Amino acid sequence: MPADHWAHAPDLPQSVVDLAGAKALLDEAGWPARDDGWRFTRELATTTDRLRRSITLIWAHRLRLVGIDARVVVRD
Repeated sequence: MPADHWAHAPDLPQSVVDLAGAKALLDEAGWPARDDGWRFTRELATTTDRLRRSITLIWAHRLRLVGIDARVVVRD
Protein backbone atom coordinates (compact mmCIF):
# COMPACT_ATOMS: atom_id res chain seq x y z
CA MET A 1 0.00 0.00 0.00
CA PRO A 2 1.22 3.53 -0.66
CA ALA A 3 2.57 5.40 2.37
CA ASP A 4 -0.45 7.72 2.44
CA HIS A 5 -2.99 4.86 2.40
CA TRP A 6 -4.81 4.12 5.68
CA ALA A 7 -3.82 0.44 5.48
CA HIS A 8 -0.12 1.10 4.85
CA ALA A 9 2.08 -1.06 7.07
CA PRO A 10 5.66 0.26 6.94
CA ASP A 11 7.04 -2.84 8.67
CA LEU A 12 5.94 -5.12 5.80
CA PRO A 13 8.10 -5.51 2.68
CA GLN A 14 6.85 -3.47 -0.26
CA SER A 15 6.01 -5.26 -3.48
CA VAL A 16 8.00 -4.35 -6.54
CA VAL A 17 6.44 -4.18 -9.99
CA ASP A 18 9.00 -5.18 -12.61
CA LEU A 19 7.25 -4.84 -15.98
CA ALA A 20 10.46 -5.30 -17.96
CA GLY A 21 11.23 -8.47 -16.01
CA ALA A 22 7.71 -9.81 -16.55
CA LYS A 23 7.94 -9.12 -20.29
CA ALA A 24 11.32 -10.87 -20.42
CA LEU A 25 9.86 -13.93 -18.66
CA LEU A 26 6.99 -14.03 -21.15
CA ASP A 27 9.49 -13.79 -24.02
CA GLU A 28 11.55 -16.66 -22.55
CA ALA A 29 8.38 -18.73 -22.13
CA GLY A 30 7.67 -18.41 -25.84
CA TRP A 31 5.12 -15.58 -25.72
CA PRO A 32 6.84 -12.69 -27.53
CA ALA A 33 4.82 -9.61 -28.44
CA ARG A 34 3.30 -9.78 -31.92
CA ASP A 35 3.33 -6.94 -34.44
CA ASP A 36 0.13 -5.54 -32.88
CA GLY A 37 1.84 -5.41 -29.45
CA TRP A 38 -0.16 -8.20 -27.84
CA ARG A 39 1.29 -11.54 -26.79
CA PHE A 40 -2.03 -13.40 -26.56
CA THR A 41 -5.65 -12.81 -25.60
CA ARG A 42 -7.47 -14.20 -22.58
CA GLU A 43 -10.93 -13.72 -21.16
CA LEU A 44 -11.30 -13.07 -17.46
CA ALA A 45 -14.77 -14.07 -16.31
CA THR A 46 -16.40 -12.42 -13.34
CA THR A 47 -19.84 -11.94 -11.84
CA THR A 48 -22.01 -8.85 -11.57
CA ASP A 49 -20.83 -8.36 -7.99
CA ARG A 50 -19.27 -4.89 -7.80
CA LEU A 51 -16.18 -5.94 -5.81
CA ARG A 52 -15.43 -8.97 -7.99
CA ARG A 53 -15.89 -6.93 -11.15
CA SER A 54 -13.55 -4.22 -9.83
CA ILE A 55 -10.85 -6.72 -8.91
CA THR A 56 -11.12 -8.38 -12.32
CA LEU A 57 -10.77 -5.00 -14.04
CA ILE A 58 -7.62 -4.31 -12.03
CA TRP A 59 -6.17 -7.70 -13.03
CA ALA A 60 -7.02 -7.04 -16.68
CA HIS A 61 -5.27 -3.68 -16.54
CA ARG A 62 -2.15 -5.20 -14.99
CA LEU A 63 -2.04 -7.97 -17.62
CA ARG A 64 -2.37 -5.41 -20.42
CA LEU A 65 0.73 -3.63 -19.10
CA VAL A 66 2.83 -6.65 -20.10
CA GLY A 67 1.12 -7.22 -23.45
CA ILE A 68 -1.63 -9.66 -22.57
CA ASP A 69 -4.94 -8.67 -24.13
CA ALA A 70 -7.16 -9.42 -21.12
CA ARG A 71 -10.86 -9.03 -21.79
CA VAL A 72 -13.34 -8.94 -18.92
CA VAL A 73 -16.54 -10.92 -19.39
CA VAL A 74 -19.32 -10.37 -16.84
CA ARG A 75 -21.61 -13.33 -16.26
CA ASP A 76 -24.64 -13.56 -13.98
